Amino acid sequence: MQHQHQPQPVHQQPQQQRRGKHSKQPSHLPGTAPYLRILFLRNIQQREPVPQLLNQPHPDLDAEAYHFLALLVRDFIQTWYSTFSSDPQLVTSVVNVVIEIARELERRSQEVDWVALLLLDVPEVLRRHYVDYRQAAQKLETAYAPNQTIESIFHGLQPHFALQDGEESEKEYLRQLADELLRILLPKTEYESDCVRWLIREILACLVLRSLVEILTEPDMINYIVNTLLQDFEPTDEKYEAFLQKAADQMDASDDNFSAFLASLIPAFNRTKSDATLRLSSTSSSTSNNSSHARNTPARTPNRSPQPGPGMLPKWKSKATWAVTKAPAEYTTYMINNIFVPFSVFLVAFLNFMLMLPSKITLVSQSLAWIYAELDEPEHTELEVGIFRLVKEIFYLEERNQVIWRQWELMGWPLVRTLGGGAIDRVLAHGVYWIFAEPRLVTYIQAGRRALWPDPTSSPPRPRGVDEMEKARREAERRILRAMPAPIRDTFFGEQGVHHLAAAREALEPFQNKHCNKHLMYIALDLLLSKITPEVYPDRM
Repeated sequence: MQHQHQPQPVHQQPQQQRRGKHSKQPSHLPGTAPYLRILFLRNIQQREPVPQLLNQPHPDLDAEAYHFLALLVRDFIQTWYSTFSSDPQLVTSVVNVVIEIARELERRSQEVDWVALLLLDVPEVLRRHYVDYRQAAQKLETAYAPNQTIESIFHGLQPHFALQDGEESEKEYLRQLADELLRILLPKTEYESDCVRWLIREILACLVLRSLVEILTEPDMINYIVNTLLQDFEPTDEKYEAFLQKAADQMDASDDNFSAFLASLIPAFNRTKSDATLRLSSTSSSTSNNSSHARNTPARTPNRSPQPGPGMLPKWKSKATWAVTKAPAEYTTYMINNIFVPFSVFLVAFLNFMLMLPSKITLVSQSLAWIYAELDEPEHTELEVGIFRLVKEIFYLEERNQVIWRQWELMGWPLVRTLGGGAIDRVLAHGVYWIFAEPRLVTYIQAGRRALWPDPTSSPPRPRGVDEMEKARREAERRILRAMPAPIRDTFFGEQGVHHLAAAREALEPFQNKHCNKHLMYIALDLLLSKITPEVYPDRM
């Protein structure tokens, strides 16, 4: 774990740094932050130091983790324990168990191949979630799944024991999982104590894990996470913001419903596809006599559900609201504007770079030398493949502009890999290590604490209103669009603002169903624990 040296809070600095020459108080006096009084009341009363959470000293991380744990203890343990006892021994025992588990998890996490997990396995799990959700949406209210809900269809595509029989199977799964984790992570003497094991298991399974699963699978929480991860992408392009706002105003003026507005655009989109198909078929003399009949026949798309007509709400069954479909009469112009002109610009820029190369060679060589000297070579190659496949599925890139995407797959990226594949793998692997640096982990815990407890004095956290959740979702959609480079947005999302908004809405749509999110959560949890505690999943070893 990488970390930076930062100023430490007074109550967490080493005692030799805090001890004054004429200090009258013991040097081991712990801090008196409110959250510390919840967890370490006895330590404070007896003026003993607060125990270190992990094996290695990480004071900032310890402070945030203890703050988070204190809120969990306050809202999920003290609420019922304080009704019949004021003895802090239970809280002390829980904290000691948490420290034992945290230190064992730290030791085990050092043996995990995080690069492969985050860059290869996690993107595939997310991509599978998108594919299965959209397949379930396509089958909804069709002959393939009569009288079924999207939740039941999705469960058939991703069956999981925890969600087999509703709430009871979920509790039973978490109990078994918690018991297995305690068996592996706790010292044998503590695990063999039935009282301690059962109590900690129920707290971990029912009060902590299940509560976190319930909160983290809320669509509003997903939107909050997106906004937090993309918080650096604030509106800076006034022209593009006005472009999106105009589309949003047009949508609101037409119908205060995003899906209904998109439905009114789909018939025109289908007519465009139909006209393109007819012009292609008119070039063959054998089909010229049937062209008049074809003009009255809508184009059919294989493996697609029928598009809704005006007045019907589309259930996100189509694969792209907008796509590049040009008739042959306009195809030459399209190829010139979108293929030859960009390629010519790229060629001119490349030639200009080659002419200026002597003046730039020092900078380029220094950058490559730093990458190859300072960054270790990862065990895996082509680490970007999983990310590209995920982004392709999220935004329907191939369906929206097949020509550009095919050119990128066949010529663009192979050229990039040939010139700098090793450097790309090293930079991506270094990015994973950067994600797990101590400042990043502190930021994640802070974000989770603020999401679960927007008002720390509120117990339990105040639920958000419908208007707040809708605002968070729209802001997440805007941030997704801002995070994308402008040339990519314009190439794949078209010239209408509503198509840009539709692309962002389609990117978030698979996370707006809590039941489907639970499948993703449990699959991701199984994947993570299979790497950290492989003994729990012997079939994956």
